[in-house]
Amino acid sequence: MRAEPVAAVSRPTLAGARRFLRDALAKGSEVVTFRAPVVADVARFWGRGDDAVLWDPPDGLSFAGVGTARVLAARGPERFMAIDPRAIAGRQRVEGGLAPPPPRLFGGFAFEIGGAEHPPWDAFGDGLFVLPRWVYGVGDGLAWLRYHRSEGDAVAELEGLWRRLLGDDPVPAVARPQVVEAPSPTLWRREVEAIGAAIEAGHLAKAVAATRATLAFERPLDPRVVLRRLGRRFAGCTRFAIRRGGTTFLGATPERLLSRRGEVLRTEALAGSAAPGCEDALRASRKDRHEHDLVVDAIVDALAPFTTALSRPAEPQLHRLPNVVHLRTPIEARVGATPTLRLVQALHPTPAVGGVPTVSALRLIAEHEAPRGWYAAPVGWLDTEGDGVFAVGLRSGVLAARRAWAFAGCGIVAGSEPDAELDEARMKLRAFLGALSEEG
Repeated sequence: MRAEPVAAVSRPTLAGARRFLRDALAKGSEVVTFRAPVVADVARFWGRGDDAVLWDPPDGLSFAGVGTARVLAARGPERFMAIDPRAIAGRQRVEGGLAPPPPRLFGGFAFEIGGAEHPPWDAFGDGLFVLPRWVYGVGDGLAWLRYHRSEGDAVAELEGLWRRLLGDDPVPAVARPQVVEAPSPTLWRREVEAIGAAIEAGHLAKAVAATRATLAFERPLDPRVVLRRLGRRFAGCTRFAIRRGGTTFLGATPERLLSRRGEVLRTEALAGSAAPGCEDALRASRKDRHEHDLVVDAIVDALAPFTTALSRPAEPQLHRLPNVVHLRTPIEARVGATPTLRLVQALHPTPAVGGVPTVSALRLIAEHEAPRGWYAAPVGWLDTEGDGVFAVGLRSGVLAARRAWAFAGCGIVAGSEPDAELDEARMKLRAFLGALSEEG
């Protein structure tokens, strides 16, 4: 989100912030929130080497966190329900004139259990949520800093963070790729043909094939540069990032898995793709409409046990992005007191990233692909009141030292042609690869 300062509000000062923080800590506060300068891009809050998180949707509150006050990790079949946001509740103090959101955990899950055990994913695991030591948030023309009490001198750290926000933030020199490992047409064709055979035999209606490209660079990539480029290229998408131990998973996803506030859940079906300018062909494509309808039906079925009411339009909309156009159907439901992560578990993986039926599709994917790690999996935030927003980790990749991995997938249904689907996968890969090689 981009925000501008509000003229009627006096500019926050470092001296005032320091006094407020010192006084709050002396009185035993565990969560301290105070006003901060507004900057155009929350990614500026990141340092070079901190563990860090970022969430920047096209609308609503944007935030970035650095350092770690608390980590909640989960493994195995109960991983979704092992994360309890109440664990981060604490005594709060908020500067007057602010109405910040409740404390939030940020994190996500692997696409499947055990899918993040090996490099480049081994810093993340089956499920991981972080309570940052420091959080910078921007929304409605105001910005704030939040400190979660943990070991270290918070007052001393504040000055460096404040200067980071107000600094010139020069763009580092471009790191050019030296080696590119492209998707293998042979492996792709083998997977698509196996999916096609399973569909013809009646075992599947759809499965999503995914591929990746690997790049090596002359020097380490700066995640802040890639995030800035993603924001510039995909202003209508949600930028996200989580960095752990020098490895960063980041992207600009067009797809929201769910948004939960109180009893109301909003989600969407996003499936069926075409190049920009081919909107009429996309609307008329039986193959793409069939693929899209499978996703809509699966989402409705997954939510049925938890909903008292559900609504959706009869026809899909067009969702336009710079490099691709999708079919999109928004869905709204009332879910009572069902925990947000139970709903995330019910929806993941949607047929837009897994298949129909899910178990058969995942079995076939596992036979033909390397583990996806956190690609195409839920990533987002959860607050102490149980509300949260999760996206699907698409248009994404991993940065680690001087290497980068980019991921993309395509839905395979009856009538899918391997070469055409490979062209689509390459088109989708360019969304992230362009942010690695773009000048500036």
